[in-house]
Amino acid sequence: MIVEPRVIAVSADDLIAMRAEIVETHGAVFAEPPTSEGPAEITAFDASLDRLVRKPGFRACTARDPNGALAGFAFGWEGGPGDRWWDTVTSAVDAHVRRRWFGDCFELVELAVLRGSRRRGVGGALHDGLLEQTERPHAVLSTHAQAAPARAFYAAREWRVVLEPLRFPGHEAPFAIMARDLPTRSR
Repeated sequence: MIVEPRVIAVSADDLIAMRAEIVETHGAVFAEPPTSEGPAEITAFDASLDRLVRKPGFRACTARDPNGALAGFAFGWEGGPGDRWWDTVTSAVDAHVRRRWFGDCFELVELAVLRGSRRRGVGGALHDGLLEQTERPHAVLSTHAQAAPARAFYAAREWRVVLEPLRFPGHEAPFAIMARDLPTRSR
């Protein structure tokens, strides 16, 4: 019997309160190839959390296993000018793509699921739980171009590649930029 993950929306303050778990989970997930982050990247992620959770339209959710341990988390925010990721990506796409996907978007920034919780619905529940929190009509993300499982996961959820490859400043690895429409919600 597969037990459904317990996914809950959390505030910025809630996420900071569980900082140690979030950083540990991020480190475990992104230490794996193809990202292969090391101690310096994990430390930088930890140091950036206070700033990230204050981004406009920040939304987050966590997933807990039946024993209450963190199985994964997801977060993002409303994209727009002045955001380093948004500025980098929109300067690399053509005007049509920029208007279509980036004019009023939600950036899915992190989706991390521990290895032992994968293929159990945790990633999908986090994905859906996070995107349900925004009223933006589109969502955008970047994923490592070589991350075949992540790309398949997103493609199965109606994400499409809008730019590939893109190399972000300070990163040698190529990334795929993906986008999708979100369901219309009554406002």
